[in-house]
Amino acid sequence: MVHDACNKCLNKMFGAVDCCTSPFTNYPGFLITLSDVNRIIKNTEFDADYFTKIIKVDDEDLKGDSENYFKDLGFNNNFLYLYGKKKCPFKRKDGCIIYEHRPMMCRLFPFWFKKNKNGGFEIIVEWGSSAKDEECLICKKHFGSKDIDFLLSLINETRESMMKIIAEFNEEIKLHKKLKYEIQEKGLKKVLEENF
Repeated sequence: MVHDACNKCLNKMFGAVDCCTSPFTNYPGFLITLSDVNRIIKNTEFDADYFTKIIKVDDEDLKGDSENYFKDLGFNNNFLYLYGKKKCPFKRKDGCIIYEHRPMMCRLFPFWFKKNKNGGFEIIVEWGSSAKDEECLICKKHFGSKDIDFLLSLINETRESMMKIIAEFNEEIKLHKKLKYEIQEKGLKKVLEENF
């Protein structure tokens, strides 16, 4: 079930916001892990060929706060992508049709994380330069807020639940990093078959 905040956004402004598209300027879709792909194909009727593609990303698009994340998922600037021509292939007029099995990046949005000095994680919001630039209506309305707990409550999450998602996501990133070069060598389906 899509949380209320996202449902309001999808129902009132479908097509006017950009939360289900690319973090990069020139590429439709967004990065996913092998675990994301496995979760979707195991729990839905979709085949990996329907929603995945290997995309080569330009160096200039790999800079920024999430650079380490991009580095961990990429292999020679190639990335496994949840690919849609103009938007996510699972985004429909009534919301996300794979919501319960959606990729980790979707579960985190509009939040992100960074490592703290103790080696743990800290929840952050990667604010744009202005409220006008924000893709998420929650972020537009509460632009620049430092109250992470309040912002999390707007998507029916708590600090504890989001930290659990972040920990799971990082485990999935570690596995992807270990197997990522095999995607080019063996093909996605073979890597999934052998490791999941």
